[in-house]
Amino acid sequence: MAEYDLLVLNGLVVTDQETTELDVAIKEGKIAKLVPRGILSVDKATKWIDAEGGMVMPGGIDAHVHLGTQTPPSPKKA
Repeated sequence: MAEYDLLVLNGLVVTDQETTELDVAIKEGKIAKLVPRGILSVDKATKWIDAEGGMVMPGGIDAHVHLGTQTPPSPKKA
């Protein structure tokens, strides 16, 4: 049985403390480990993602938001 459910490897990890190259291990839907890149092996997980060239925000919330305003209705002409 695999030690982790998911590994996210080779990404640039952004936390509230720093931005650095780390690998992320997930177990039972929770972050189990943040370790320097190259320490975790893919054979330790059921699935893995190669995040090379991407940013990883473990525990972050989807910050993508669309804000807009509604145009008020036009005044009725008499």
